[in-house]
Amino acid sequence: MDSLLPDLTPVEQASLLAVRLRALDARSATPILDDRVAERTADAAGLDLTRPTIPRSAVLVHAVRAKTLDDAVREFVARHPDAVVVDLGCGLDARRQRCAPGPGVDWYCVDLPAVIRLRAKVLPDDAHRVPADVTSPDWLQNLPRDRPTIAVTDGLMAFLAGDAFVELARAITNHFTGGEFTFNAYSRLAMRNSRRMGALGGRAVGASGSTRAPTLGDGIDDPREPEAWNARLALIEELSMARAPEVALFPPVWRTISRISARSARMIRAGDRVVRYRFPA
Repeated sequence: MDSLLPDLTPVEQASLLAVRLRALDARSATPILDDRVAERTADAAGLDLTRPTIPRSAVLVHAVRAKTLDDAVREFVARHPDAVVVDLGCGLDARRQRCAPGPGVDWYCVDLPAVIRLRAKVLPDDAHRVPADVTSPDWLQNLPRDRPTIAVTDGLMAFLAGDAFVELARAITNHFTGGEFTFNAYSRLAMRNSRRMGALGGRAVGASGSTRAPTLGDGIDDPREPEAWNARLALIEELSMARAPEVALFPPVWRTISRISARSARMIRAGDRVVRYRFPA
C-alpha cells in the first residue's frame, strides 16, 4: 500500500504515477530510459510497483517521451553551458541527474508545494526547488531573466485549463529573453476522451484507491497553433514517439502498431508527441 497517497491530492499523485512508470522501465528486461534513480525514489517514497498493474504500453510510451525531452534539454545545455533549465511540473523526476548538465547550468524544479516538499525528502539534488502554482502571476520573479533558458514539461498540458497553459507560455517567453519551450502535446481528442473517462468514474493508472486527477487541458492538433498564442513562439520540430528509434525495443505487437501509426500524420497527431519551440520568434 502506498503510504504517501492519502496525503496528496489527485493532481499531486500524478507525480507518483510518473515515477512508477520510470521505475518499472528501469526494472524491465530492455529498459529505454534506464532511470535507476527512479527505482530508488520509488522505494524511498514507499510506492508499491506491483499494484495496480500498469500496462506495459504505458511504460514504453512514457519512457520514450521522457528520453525525447531529455535529449532536447541535453542539446540545449550543450549549446549554452550557462543555460537556465526550468522543469515545470517536475514531480519526482530525476531529469537533472539523467541530463547531467555542466556546472554553469542553473536548474529549477517547479511544482506544487506539497510535491516539492516530498521531492526534498525522497530525491535530494542540487537543483533550485520552486514550490509554486504556475498559474499564479509571481512564481517567476526570482528566476534569472537574461540567460539562455529552456522550459520543459512532461504532462502539464493535461492538468492546466487550455487558457492557463497559454498564459503559462506567455509568462515564460515574456520573463526570459530567449530560449526554448518544449513539452509533450496531447491532441484535443485525447483530452476529450480523458475527461469522458473521468466523468464515467475511471481512475488514473497507478493512483491506488484515488480519485482520478482532473483533465483540464484542451490539447492541440496542429503544432503551429502555439505560434498564434501571442507568446513569441516559433516551431522547431514535432517529434512522434511512434517514429522514435527506441521503438525497436518494443515487444513485437507494440512495435508493429507504432510503425503502422508512424505512416499517418493523422495517427501521429492523435498519439504521443513532443513539440519544441524557440522564442522570441
